[in-house]
Amino acid sequence: MNKPLIKDLQELVAANIITSDTASRITDYYQARRDSTTNKFNIVLGILGAILVGSGIILLVAHNWDQLHRITKTMLAFLPLAIAHAICIYALIRKKESRVWQEGSASFLFCTIPATIAMVSQVYNIEGSLSGFLLTWLLLTIPLVYLHASSIVSLLIIAISTWYAAESGYNQLFSSRITHYPYMYGIILLCLLPWYYKLAAANKNSNFYHLHNWFLTLSLCITLGAYSGSNDDMNWIFAGYMSLFGLYYVLGNTRYFRDNKLMANPFRTLGILGILVILITWSFTYLWADLSRSGYSRFAGSPLSFATILMLITSAWLMIRNAPETGEKFDPTTYSACFFCILALLLPESAQTGAFLVNGWIILISVFFIRKGSLQNHLGILNFGLVILALLAIFRFFDTSIPFIWRGIFFVAAGVGFFAANYLLLKKRRTLTENTHV
Repeated sequence: MNKPLIKDLQELVAANIITSDTASRITDYYQARRDSTTNKFNIVLGILGAILVGSGIILLVAHNWDQLHRITKTMLAFLPLAIAHAICIYALIRKKESRVWQEGSASFLFCTIPATIAMVSQVYNIEGSLSGFLLTWLLLTIPLVYLHASSIVSLLIIAISTWYAAESGYNQLFSSRITHYPYMYGIILLCLLPWYYKLAAANKNSNFYHLHNWFLTLSLCITLGAYSGSNDDMNWIFAGYMSLFGLYYVLGNTRYFRDNKLMANPFRTLGILGILVILITWSFTYLWADLSRSGYSRFAGSPLSFATILMLITSAWLMIRNAPETGEKFDPTTYSACFFCILALLLPESAQTGAFLVNGWIILISVFFIRKGSLQNHLGILNFGLVILALLAIFRFFDTSIPFIWRGIFFVAAGVGFFAANYLLLKKRRTLTENTHV
């Protein structure tokens, strides 16, 4: 703890403002915070050190690789793995309480396993695919999460499993080959579910828990399209993604996540952003015209279609369960996924009507946030609603089906709305401040 604070506490005790016992508790509190910060910093340094050492060993071996004998290559291939196992055993036996040793040793072993597999495959000319290599790497490293209680390895597994799903699903999706769905991606995430639950139960405000939420939400966003089955019905994939973002938004507004800050609530953040991106994209008529020309027969038989239905049902269940807690009678953002899917099913032949209704729904969402910001006296929420309206005006400027006069009126209305809404809210704040001081 810093000396000025200690000196101030001594002066307060001498002046009988606080007792010596209170000063001691304050000192212990700040010392505990300092120790916690130092421990986190040491964990980060340990993890970075382990990754750098592993990478350095690989580079040193690779420099003279071609001049080595096959037996020597095999021994060198297993050497980093043997060293990593020795360090992990030492960490488990002698440093079991040290988070630095547990995270660092597990990360080091996580990096050496694929290096050993790659080098042995190269030495003995063992053929294989990239997706098979990634899957083998993942299956061998999942136990590290539980043996070393390693959150870093858990995050790395989520990242590599995303790579595996994208490589396995999208590579074949955009080709003439038969599509193989990356079902192992879901099994790997299920293997990490107990660890995720443990993090949530231990401390839902921890940095590792928030990182897991961000990694999982982004991973699902990246990999969901790999389960669509065909690139012939690409427009229908938007229904799946809209259902995913709708589920994110509803989940982010539940009691468990609702009070979190914006960066600690990836469900609400990615949910609203994803919903708005899809709605603005479909506010143009050309996508609706393409939808009428493309059937949904292949999409209907794909895993994504079943996942879409499941996500819509889950969202509806969460909405019904959380309705008494939120206090908001109607949030159009919450119903956006259902609205979009119903339009896609009922109006595939009516491009103008579909685009018109989507534009109206975006305006409704904008008005909702403007009104919410006004009622809560929150400039951020109010301006977010105005930004939605301004973005819609900007995109309508590029819509050639709308006359210039109407585009100009829409721009003027959006600009006037910005100034008027902010002026009225600031005036309301000023009035409340003056009444408080009276």
